[in-house]
Amino acid sequence: MKKALKWIWWGTIKGLQLWVLLFVFLLLFVEGFDRYIATDFGGMRYMSKIVKDVKIETTADGLRYFDIGDKAKKPLLLVHGGFGGIWHWKGLLSETPVLEEFNVLVVERPGYGASGHKIKRDIIAEAELLLPIVTAQNQPVTVLGHSYGAAPALVLTAQNPQNVAHFIGVAGAYFTELEPTTPADWVSKVPIMGLFVPRVTWNALQENRHRRHNLPAVVGLYPSVSVPVTLLHGQIDSLIPTANTHQLAELMPEAKVLIAPNKDHQLQYYGNQWIYKALKGY
Repeated sequence: MKKALKWIWWGTIKGLQLWVLLFVFLLLFVEGFDRYIATDFGGMRYMSKIVKDVKIETTADGLRYFDIGDKAKKPLLLVHGGFGGIWHWKGLLSETPVLEEFNVLVVERPGYGASGHKIKRDIIAEAELLLPIVTAQNQPVTVLGHSYGAAPALVLTAQNPQNVAHFIGVAGAYFTELEPTTPADWVSKVPIMGLFVPRVTWNALQENRHRRHNLPAVVGLYPSVSVPVTLLHGQIDSLIPTANTHQLAELMPEAKVLIAPNKDHQLQYYGNQWIYKALKGY
């Protein structure tokens, strides 16, 4: 009996050690991939495997974005959410005919990719950082924001209707009272933890913690949006409740609402046909 218990104990310890090693390897992989993508060489090589006609641009404020496709086509700005980057849009670019209709602009938000090391807590300030990308185009831009990228994209639209043709919110977080509290919020309050997790993960945790406090400052801008609006949300979104989209639609009676049945939050991975449908105005 003692021998059996000894073997069980030994197996448990070894199993835990294996899981710890796998977890550390995962953290190192994520950090390594993030640093690689943040270089122009890595970013260009990654995007070039998905699409052919790609250029890297950087705004005066240091936001990097990828200009993809024919400049004669309608411009489309893609604004990723938390724990995001250029890889968020791989499926949309490769699985849908979006490049047949749009000149796609893939931006890296503050704190992600090559766009600095810290997030921008002020949503209005983040929207202002996106503005130079929009004004650099030769016609009004379709602006699509996903998750935590939706609110700054919406503020950009509200404040610059002359530069935006259409706003599309995908699984967006728009209201403080609908922001769920998670155990990760407590982790993000311990600064030393930032030394042990990948930058992209830490910044996503910081954004998750601070976004709910900054949303009230922009809610008053939502009803002033004067361009066409399409709101897409997964029916069973487990990260950002679908109620965000319904509540926003109440402030925008003309908005089109599209609910993807049995889809969760990561529509950019598992629901690209729905995103393309929203782009088309369905």
